[in-house]
Amino acid sequence: MFEPSEEILRELKISRETYLENDFFLARLSGLCRWNRLFSLFYFLSMTYAVASAVGFVLAAFSEKDRDQVLENIHFVPLIFNMASQAASYHYTQKEYLQLFRAVDSGFFNYDGDLDIATELEITEVKSVAKNRKKKFGHFYSMLMLVAGLGQILKKPLLYVLRGGGTKPVDGENNLVWEAPYGMYVPYADHWISYLTGMFLGYSACTFVSITAVGSVLSYQYMSEELLAEFKVVEITFSKCLRRAQTMYENRKNVLKANGKTSQITMKDCIIHCMNLSVKHHQHTLRMMNVFKDLMFFPLFMVIFDGALVLCISAYLTISDDVSLNLRITMPSVITAEATLAFIFCYYGEKLTEATEDVGDSIYNSDGWVQHSDIIRPYALIVKSFCNIPNELSAAGFSSVNHNTFGNVRT
Repeated sequence: MFEPSEEILRELKISRETYLENDFFLARLSGLCRWNRLFSLFYFLSMTYAVASAVGFVLAAFSEKDRDQVLENIHFVPLIFNMASQAASYHYTQKEYLQLFRAVDSGFFNYDGDLDIATELEITEVKSVAKNRKKKFGHFYSMLMLVAGLGQILKKPLLYVLRGGGTKPVDGENNLVWEAPYGMYVPYADHWISYLTGMFLGYSACTFVSITAVGSVLSYQYMSEELLAEFKVVEITFSKCLRRAQTMYENRKNVLKANGKTSQITMKDCIIHCMNLSVKHHQHTLRMMNVFKDLMFFPLFMVIFDGALVLCISAYLTISDDVSLNLRITMPSVITAEATLAFIFCYYGEKLTEATEDVGDSIYNSDGWVQHSDIIRPYALIVKSFCNIPNELSAAGFSSVNHNTFGNVRT
């Protein structure tokens, strides 16, 4: 059903396996990966209208002193704006988005057969574990958000049926639509054309918000897992450098001997060759990390600060005695969802920072490096100097994305 055509794969310049494994169909549907101009126009039209109509409803409800409706719908304004802003940011940084997945598609780095069998098996295991985590998390989070999204979309229709009527005797009166997934201000809502158009755009926006929430988290998790796996591979190749060099030395010596030639290669040559390959791999992975940081610079700002804002509002509504029970009873689920979302982003931010630092210690984990310290020491010092500088994701320069940030958001 979601199989891409050859034309789409040529346009994206990725393989079918990468497209399916990283849910590119979902990324395109959620506005993160450009589909076509018509879809982008409809997406941003729906989201812009949703923000404007939600703000209009909040202001109108405030003027009517309907406190519960103001507090209930004020949640949707930052949420919709968050998702729309993330999609706009991904559109702007589309080059970086595709560059990262094209690197994944190409295997990041090619050692040209200079890995021994044991190291290759270890690397295969690391990448297999990362793929399984991506798959399991993708299924779990997609189902979780599907339930949450359907609950929000079907909430008003179900209440309408259970109550035997709407919130107001006439929906759309005074340009306020109460029976949409969220309260909307729709000009000329007392006319059917305006009313139905507003409802259609409202339901479209609510659907897009749910899909974008899934797409943004999964894309972030997929890219993070790929980078974590790649840093782990670099760590492995550094730590197994002497074993790789020994295997290369013996293989090349045997080949020359079989051809009746005198071996001119030395163990030192093999160590330098293996270290050079690992350093190049490390450089390439750091470049991809910088691409990822540029890509997530603004989306992380929206996630962290929007999450903090929504959590503050939700916490106030939960403990306030002035708010109706019907509104307060739904707040724990909102708090849980927002806190979980912030935790996922901060968790992977912390893991990526740790992964970049761990590479610096990997050379010292190589057995027998002391015997060849005259060769390895310069590499170790250079690599360690790069790894001692914290390589952190940033929320638009205002905050690093790590466990401390999650603690600040939570409190």
